[in-house]
Order: sequence, then C-alpha cells, then structure tokens
Amino acid sequence: MKKTVMKKKGRILGGALNAALKLLLIFLIAYPFIWMVFTSFKPYKETTIYPPTLLPTNWTTEGYVKALEMVDVATFLKNSLIVSLTVLVLQYLVIVPAAYAFARCKFRFKGFFFGIVLLGFMIPQQVTFIPIYLMFSKAGLLPKFFRLSPTRLESSCSGSILCRSRRRLLRRPDWMMRES
Repeated sequence: MKKTVMKKKGRILGGALNAALKLLLIFLIAYPFIWMVFTSFKPYKETTIYPPTLLPTNWTTEGYVKALEMVDVATFLKNSLIVSLTVLVLQYLVIVPAAYAFARCKFRFKGFFFGIVLLGFMIPQQVTFIPIYLMFSKAGLLPKFFRLSPTRLESSCSGSILCRSRRRLLRRPDWMMRES
C-alpha cells in the first residue's frame, strides 16, 4: 500500500518538475521577444537608460509611425502577395500532374525520373541562388519582382513527393479511378 502511494507522489512530483522546467524554457525563449515588443513602445531616450526597464514609463507609438513613414508597407505587401500567389499557382501546375504521373501512370524510366526528382532534395537551395541570379541577369529578367517567381519552382520536387506519397496511402482501385 505504501509503495503505490509513494509511486503516485513520485509521479506527481515528476509531473510538476516536468511542467516547471517546460515553463522555464518557454520563458527563456519568449523573454527576448517580450522585451522587444515592450521596447518598441518606449521613446528613444528611455531605450538608452541604465538600468533598463521592461515596461515603458511613457507608452508611445512614435517608432511605428516613423517606420511607416519611411517605408511603403502597402507596396511591399502587394509585391509579396503577387510573388507568393504566382509561385503557388505555378508550383501546383507542376506538382499535381507530376505526382499523379509518378503515383498512377506506368512509363519507361519511371524510377530514373523519380530519382532525378529525389536528387532535388540533395541540393541545398542556397547553392542554386547565385547560378539562378546569373542566369536571370544575363536574360535581363532581374528588374521586375514578379519575374522572381520561376526561381521558386525548384521546390516543386518536395511537393510532388508529398502528393505522390499521399496518393499511395489513399490508393483506390484503378477501376474506381476510371469510373469517376
């Protein structure tokens, strides 16, 4: 009887210690971000005082106002949206047919071509930045932001692998596919 009570107390103590360590870790990770947010609401003079304080004595948004006056955020947001949506559409135009072909169709050298797609995983994206930049520079495609979209098509290999894997997991009989 005493052993089970001791085990329960040990589990409760272990669970409490586990939770306390997790909370400490969360606090250590989140504290710099909390400090950054509170500091963004301080006037400049207050950010340079010693010893520093966490909470501002005079709350102000002058830093945000200055930043928004210096930078055209709406244009940046519009450019990001256009590039992201273009990449998304172009990738899915490549990913879905490729995944379907690898999952459903039988063709010669299927394994070889799939191996080439897998090679795309082995090349880090950072290695391709300079050659792609030089290629686009020589072709005169650099000045416009929407022309950056084709550079992101290289990550289509991961999408086609994931779509192919999902297709295999939910494999339907071929007669069902023909009937639908």
